[in-house]
Amino acid sequence: MVTLYVMSLESFAGKTVLCLGLARKLANDGYSVGYLRPITTAVRQLGSAQSCASVVKRSLGLVESMELLTPVIVDGETLDRVFSEKMGDLTEKVGEAFRLTSSGKEVMVVEGTSGFAEGSMVGLDAASTVALLDAQVLLVVRANTELVADGILAAKKWLGNRLLGVVLNAVPLPMADFFKESLTPYLERHGVKVYAALAEDKLLMATTVGDIVERLGGRVVTAQDRMKQLVENVMVGAMTVENALQYFRRKPNKVVITGGDRPDIQLAALETSTRCLVLTGNLQPSPMILARAEELGVPIVLVQQDTVTAAGLVEQAFTEVLFHHEKKMRRFARMLEANLRYPELREDLSLAPKR
Repeated sequence: MVTLYVMSLESFAGKTVLCLGLARKLANDGYSVGYLRPITTAVRQLGSAQSCASVVKRSLGLVESMELLTPVIVDGETLDRVFSEKMGDLTEKVGEAFRLTSSGKEVMVVEGTSGFAEGSMVGLDAASTVALLDAQVLLVVRANTELVADGILAAKKWLGNRLLGVVLNAVPLPMADFFKESLTPYLERHGVKVYAALAEDKLLMATTVGDIVERLGGRVVTAQDRMKQLVENVMVGAMTVENALQYFRRKPNKVVITGGDRPDIQLAALETSTRCLVLTGNLQPSPMILARAEELGVPIVLVQQDTVTAAGLVEQAFTEVLFHHEKKMRRFARMLEANLRYPELREDLSLAPKR
């Protein structure tokens, strides 16, 4: 059996969607594939992390329980036990979960940590878990700067020969040539194979209306059934009404944030490709605005914050995106199919072709 441990250097780099994409590809090629997420430490977004794992379970048709697929969850209770020195050996729990989930499997895809420190308090940091499971490592990094090589080479030092290579994710289009012609050859000269460089994609970096509402603590007054819609851009409506339509037409599938006392701007936003309208100051919009938004299926969200504060919170949502939306998974799968050096990865994992 082959075990592939997929880790990143930071949160929201694309571990879950890469695990799922690889697992689907391997399964389609005839291998029996299992999945495990040994430790979940995202206390602030614990529900989202568990939701990601449940998406993998459903997509791969796994029969194991979520308790088995995500054996260690670091929540408040776990932390209390850790700090009071009352926590038992969690490596045994992970080892047993791995034994059960890997039974009858040819390949195990293990969703690892976001960085080398995560999990250290309970003995389930990346290096310890990789040794425990005798795994090989695929690193996925959000490649938004030339200095990403620092973290990748540090990972090579930490992991040695267990590091198979790296997938560069969300490469900005203006930097594509640099990553192809300079960074990739540099990394490979230093013993790190680049299996794929995936371009930044607006859809993959989109967030949902529901996530925006949750972050703002807002109240939805129209189109409450549109919370799963993807939002790709954010715009602030603080201009004169004469310039509003031209401004809002620049970006599609957007959230517009504007004052609750600006019905002219609100109406202009609704006449363009707007997925969500955030009204600050907790002011109720006019019946005309409510009716038009309901007609178009655009959620209006009333929030207490001022426009600047609300815009900052919404911008943060775009830096902490999750990838388990079905549209995103389909798009990522196509990108992976087109760009991944899959035969080399399979060979490096010592997997003989099934067909």
